[in-house]
Amino acid sequence: MTRIADPRGFTLIEMLIAIAIFALLMISVYQTFDQSFRSYQMVEQSRDLNETARLILDRIQDDLQSAAIFHENVNMVFVGEHGSGTTNRPTDRLVFTTLNHLSLDPTAPESDLAEVEYGIRPDPDTHQPLLLRREKPYLDEDHTQGGVLMVLSDHVMGLGFKYFDGTDQLKDHWDARDLGDTNAHIQNPNQPIDDSTTNNGILPQAVETTLVLRDADGHDVAFSSVTRLVLAAPVVPPELPQ
Repeated sequence: MTRIADPRGFTLIEMLIAIAIFALLMISVYQTFDQSFRSYQMVEQSRDLNETARLILDRIQDDLQSAAIFHENVNMVFVGEHGSGTTNRPTDRLVFTTLNHLSLDPTAPESDLAEVEYGIRPDPDTHQPLLLRREKPYLDEDHTQGGVLMVLSDHVMGLGFKYFDGTDQLKDHWDARDLGDTNAHIQNPNQPIDDSTTNNGILPQAVETTLVLRDADGHDVAFSSVTRLVLAAPVVPPELPQ
């Protein structure tokens, strides 16, 4: 027996069902792809944010590790000013002398000494906060300007510093300009100032840096690091009463 094929083909309902099934499959594939792409973007943005924070904190740490105060040079400084913005985020300013300066011009009258400042300033055009590093390859009495400004980040929301003086407390600010104030700036107040020493103990023992950056979703992410100051005078423990 010969079977005759049905010449009618697909009905309209069958076509609509097939199109609906195909659309559902495509929606499922798109959602899977979109979710994977968003996850990839989040990972990349998180990686970029962490890399930015690491580079900034490494730069601050390199400068702080070489921070120095020499008693014979009155223009050397280490001043940390505590501040907070309108949103109670830290907006500290730190200016200090460091031996970490690298002269790119061998004929320039520059040494390893330089004044470095870290702080947050508003962008003059957008008024958005900018994290700035100022480096001045010469020392003078003006510790607020001069040198070259470099923008480290335009996603900064806060910058904070804490100073460890060898006790069990962290200080919000530090001022090493008044060299005569031995009680405030010498870790061992009972020890007289020796002009022959290159470091009279006016540097903190360590500095804790907190950096707050804003991620792509508008959330604040905090990063911290602790830097030991190599040239800080060691803390002399007080003598126990006999």
